[in-house]
Amino acid sequence: MKYRSLIFDGAMGTSLQAMGLVAGEIPEEWNIAKAEKIINIHEQYIDAGATIITTNTFGANSYKLENSKYSLKNIIDASINNAIKARSDKNIFIAQDIGPSGRMLKPIGDMTFQEAYDIFKEQILLGQDKADILLFETFSSLQELRAGILAAKENSSLPIFCTMTFDENEITLTGSSPEIFAATVESLGVDGVGVNCSTGPKKMISVIERLKASTNLPIICQPNAGIPIIKDGITKFDMSPDSYLNAMKKIVDAGADIIGGCCGTTPLFIKSISDNISFGNRIDTIASFPLTSETKLLNTSDGPFIVGERINPSGNKKLKAALISGDKNLAIKEALIQQEKGAHILDINTSLRDINEEEVMVDIIEKMNGIVDTPLQIDSVKSNVIESALRNYCGIPIINSVNGKEKSMSAILPLAKKYGAHIIALTIDDKGIPKIADERFHIASKIISRAKDLGIAEEKIIVDCLTLTASAQQEDVLETVKAIQLIKENFNCKTALGLSNVSFGLPNRTLLNKTFLSIALFAGLDYIIANPLDKNITDTLAAYNVISNKDQGSIIYTRKYNQTENTAIDTPAISEENIYDLIKKGLSDELLIRINALLNELSPLEIINNELIPSLQKIGDDFEKNKIFLPQLIRSAETITHGFDLIKSKFKVDKSLSSNGNIAIATVQGDIHDIGKNLVKVMLESFNFNVIDLGKDVPPELVADYVSKNNIKLVGLSSLMTTTIESMEKTIKLTRLSNPDCKFFVGGAVITEKIAKSIGADYYCRDAMDSVRVAEKFFCNL
Repeated sequence: MKYRSLIFDGAMGTSLQAMGLVAGEIPEEWNIAKAEKIINIHEQYIDAGATIITTNTFGANSYKLENSKYSLKNIIDASINNAIKARSDKNIFIAQDIGPSGRMLKPIGDMTFQEAYDIFKEQILLGQDKADILLFETFSSLQELRAGILAAKENSSLPIFCTMTFDENEITLTGSSPEIFAATVESLGVDGVGVNCSTGPKKMISVIERLKASTNLPIICQPNAGIPIIKDGITKFDMSPDSYLNAMKKIVDAGADIIGGCCGTTPLFIKSISDNISFGNRIDTIASFPLTSETKLLNTSDGPFIVGERINPSGNKKLKAALISGDKNLAIKEALIQQEKGAHILDINTSLRDINEEEVMVDIIEKMNGIVDTPLQIDSVKSNVIESALRNYCGIPIINSVNGKEKSMSAILPLAKKYGAHIIALTIDDKGIPKIADERFHIASKIISRAKDLGIAEEKIIVDCLTLTASAQQEDVLETVKAIQLIKENFNCKTALGLSNVSFGLPNRTLLNKTFLSIALFAGLDYIIANPLDKNITDTLAAYNVISNKDQGSIIYTRKYNQTENTAIDTPAISEENIYDLIKKGLSDELLIRINALLNELSPLEIINNELIPSLQKIGDDFEKNKIFLPQLIRSAETITHGFDLIKSKFKVDKSLSSNGNIAIATVQGDIHDIGKNLVKVMLESFNFNVIDLGKDVPPELVADYVSKNNIKLVGLSSLMTTTIESMEKTIKLTRLSNPDCKFFVGGAVITEKIAKSIGADYYCRDAMDSVRVAEKFFCNL
């Protein structure tokens, strides 16, 4: 990049269609069956000025190609060899293309993180590092992308580029912002980040600007050639090479360092940008060290922060009993409660002799991913537990903790580096906790030095100078405060303390805790490990933020204390929450308790129409307004389904509880992506529609035949790929020949309202909630 522009090639699918690829064919099989045509496409892009060509392997994984007549090994091997032949002796890079697996990870889908990792690992190993770059593109799930990145880091030495797709609200399908994406993947050590597909370049400018402001990594941009349109039964796009060039100049001005094309772009598009766009010098200016979850970013310069400590069985008898019995729901409830009460970070500890700590930790994190948006702190003394948690957590967490013992530093610090985590450093070593501040500072300095040797920034180290008990070591309590001051004066590290130990064994512990907190805050405390339900803690922090000018204008303080509450400890009663809150939080057990109680007062139909459906509709509105994201929406849908099942099981003879209507859905022929279709199925079923899933890659004849034989009046069709829009149109036309009254709703990443109308669909659905509205309107008017 110092010596020349890096320009990716354009669309492979568009070129394949022009050469005769028809609906139902597997593009990757052309690597073997029609290798000369693949080589020709690569050569055209090289001649047009591309300096990076991408192998024809976007869908080359064991799940998508399970029905291929060729082995995955032969397909990947042939694809890279084709690119090598096309490159010849030219100074061109080859990127092994890796697209999404085609399945959704838990908690949205049924795929585990390890299963996703194994799919990507197989692709990477089969590539044998014969390419120059590993390119992960068109990902909509940050967690799935993390699985791919880890598979690459652990099984290849190649540079890693990764790009995601963002919707018109500039978030991914699972709710990640450009900033969260950039920070999370940069922490894993990738070499370039960006955006591809999604839309045309005009709507990507803001995303590029946000990425540029979030990372020093090279920014990649490969937009579609505008918006797809259907003309004379053929899929085309609304941008010309000239209009694409003008838009891409703005993309480069916004901060893109590497550009190319996606759907609809051809060698003419690439030649246009190669001949006419020049890049300025890159300037690295970003120095940010955030914590993230899949849907939330916490800027660590905005502290102090409260770390909720309640998910710890050693101090929570109910949680201990629940974990021993195999119930993880209480941990989720505790997380949601602490999040609501102001915790900025949640500490997760599953240390119990009676359980498999590693399995329980991973299970809880897996359930929280995408649902609890507060970043997590992984709390364990076992390195295997910490590593499993780090692998499965979608974001940048904190490790709790490392100490000054050689065994601890050797085991834990490399994990923090590998997974990009922040880490708490305890000022304790083989001699125990030093009495005086200088000795604690010495231990902290040793840990910081070792961490920096591994490439861990000081800003990611959180020193815990350890709170001593005033009842037993009164003369040493303020040494902790002095140690905090020493750390802040000499390093760029953060500091943390667990508060409650200071008051152990003394009366009126609350008074001591909040007084000690005030002193520590003004000494430079950044992370308060405490119970966020303790109002004395949250009140003290709120007051500190006013006095220290962090809460400028006292806006947050005034809003919070306009109506003063006098209780010292909040004790939320989840069982008293309304139906909407229970469904939104995914609390199935509590919902069933509430419904059982309501069945004594209301009829089943009244509960459905007055409680369940309005609640889910409100949650759908929250989703539309980006107040919640897809994982929460799906969890809510699954939760309400349990409610429907309970009512149906108790009132099987009640005819009013019959299905709202029969709907057939399918992913059209030639498209093996069924994520969108599956989401639609979950949402429609949660609204009590009977959904017949015809599967993926479904021929038009099968849809038409099923509709005729079963008198289906409403059909939903999904397509992710521009190459299969024509198949969608054919399905609609063929079905209507014998079923003229059948109505169709369509959707998918490449479908727009304009396309829906042009192919004869009756309704366009932007997302799964739209399909519910269409179905309700349709069956209401029958």
